[in-house]
Amino acid sequence: MHNPADLSHTSERALTGTWCTVELNVVVEKGYRIAEIYEVWHFERKAKNLFSEYINLHLRQKQEASGYPEWCKTEEDKERYVRDYKKNEGVQLRQEHIEFNPAKRQIAKLFLNSLWDKFGQSTNQLTTSVVTEPEELFKYLFVPYYKASSCEFVDDEAAILMWKVAENQPTKSTCTNVFIASFTTAYARLELYKLLDRLEDRCLYHDTDSVIFISREGAWSPALGDYLGQLTSEIPPNTSITKFAAAGPKTYGYGLSNGSTVLKVKGITLNSANSAKVNFESLKNLIDEYCLTEGSEKKEIRIEQPGIVRVKKRWALETRVLRKTLRVVYNKRVLKSEDYCTLPYGY
Repeated sequence: MHNPADLSHTSERALTGTWCTVELNVVVEKGYRIAEIYEVWHFERKAKNLFSEYINLHLRQKQEASGYPEWCKTEEDKERYVRDYKKNEGVQLRQEHIEFNPAKRQIAKLFLNSLWDKFGQSTNQLTTSVVTEPEELFKYLFVPYYKASSCEFVDDEAAILMWKVAENQPTKSTCTNVFIASFTTAYARLELYKLLDRLEDRCLYHDTDSVIFISREGAWSPALGDYLGQLTSEIPPNTSITKFAAAGPKTYGYGLSNGSTVLKVKGITLNSANSAKVNFESLKNLIDEYCLTEGSEKKEIRIEQPGIVRVKKRWALETRVLRKTLRVVYNKRVLKSEDYCTLPYGY
């Protein structure tokens, strides 16, 4: 058993954190008890149509660029799809614009996500300033309000400073709203939790908006659909996943019944050269070695790939060889080596 932890205790375990009320409602329904409340932010008014026009505009663009669903074979099917989408989402799709276009789809998706990104953005971003006056240089370096992370002289008359506001100093922003950002992700987590709660130990892997699970005859499976918030299958029609391996977040692979394999590895470009080292079999071998070896020495795969880096002193971009290391790192739960299952700490 990996990651053993001595969690002996005489009192009940508890978590301290910040949550939205919709999450706490589910927590209470599941039998947990709220032991202590330190602070509450309460709003008398609420609305369900915040930014609806903005969302509907870019949702229409994203949906049109996604093309027609697989089941749309005839003109009647396409008309029914447009009609049903209007009925369910309140968004009128334009048939003449419905065509699969991954670039347009990605841009529309970026607009949809950027609204939340901005509301949840940190109000204390790292800032780069070009300094030409000694007084300004001394301000960033020695005034307690600022915290400089780097200072490089370009020439005898200018320096490039990277700085942030010190942690104990107040910051403000007119374009962030932590409450909107928090509730957006809270509702998204609850949608994912509904799936995990019903799938139980059949879930093999999940991300923020996706899940890979074991499908059994007679067992519940999530419904698929074409509308916002519904799931879609990421595998080709009439195929199924026959083997699966995951080494960590955003690092997994699976084999399909048609003989092909799919691999996702965060931070590594799977070009022809890298794929010779990083593939489904090598990923599976990494996981096997990690689970079956108790020692601290773990197998890893090292690769080199080109990447663009910023040269701050010259305000330039350069292509350099970047070295990447792929290894299995797992410390979220206790790993059972005999069957590769995991359990919560203290279970």
